[in-house]
Amino acid sequence: AEHKKIREEAKKKKEEEEKKQEENKKRKEKREKKKEKKKEKKEKKRKREEAEITGETLESENDESNKKQKKEVSGNGKRGEFGIWVGNLAFSTTEEMLKKFFANCGVITRINLPINKKTKNNKGFAYIDFENEESMKKAVELSEQTLENRNLLIKSSKDFRGRPSKVSSNQNNSSNNGSTPSSGNNKSNVGNKESPTLFIGNLPYAATADGITKCFKEFGKIATVRVATFEDNREKCKGFAYVDFANIESAVKAMNSGKKPKLLGRVLRVEYAGEDATRR
Repeated sequence: AEHKKIREEAKKKKEEEEKKQEENKKRKEKREKKKEKKKEKKEKKRKREEAEITGETLESENDESNKKQKKEVSGNGKRGEFGIWVGNLAFSTTEEMLKKFFANCGVITRINLPINKKTKNNKGFAYIDFENEESMKKAVELSEQTLENRNLLIKSSKDFRGRPSKVSSNQNNSSNNGSTPSSGNNKSNVGNKESPTLFIGNLPYAATADGITKCFKEFGKIATVRVATFEDNREKCKGFAYVDFANIESAVKAMNSGKKPKLLGRVLRVEYAGEDATRR
């Protein structure tokens, strides 16, 4: 009877251990699934943001967010060969305003005007496709013309100079008027590889090389500051610039500082410059 009692207790203990192990296994699987789901969500968000920057439309019909984004695209929804990128838009600019502005250029086949879900305003840029190359060239010639008191920056959709690079996550869409959405220094929003040159966006019209230098000189020696200006007014900033540090370490230090540099009340967007813009 004593041995039987011992065996039963041992069996019971073993069953409890197995039950405990099974529960731990289920909890672990649940955590892994949650982690995987979070990862997938982050990846979808990254793809949406890349699509907004490049002008591409997403193919997945299962992603509700993609469906919402596709509603923002008028025309046939297909990215054409004769496309333009329009920057420095006022956040209140609408699709209809863009149609009227480019009405004399030719037939528009698509307009992609990304919308900030929080503010319901546009994000400061758009992509427009035309029926032919002649119409596209006419549209590009309108660069620096005014729409809603903003001098537009217009270029071919294949020309990425002076435009925000692809970002991987957490792009800040500020409601401040500017040519690009604002964001602080965040390692997660860097699309280009480490470089001694930084792209600075969301700059005010009154931004100068001296003002930008003051924002970044604490991180190391600055070789040059290249401010993009309008052709008809070299004193007026287009909304972006490049800061060339003397060495890559200083640029990395600025990117990893966690600080959100401000200039004339604007929170600046900072990221590594692309290869074509990096100081040689």
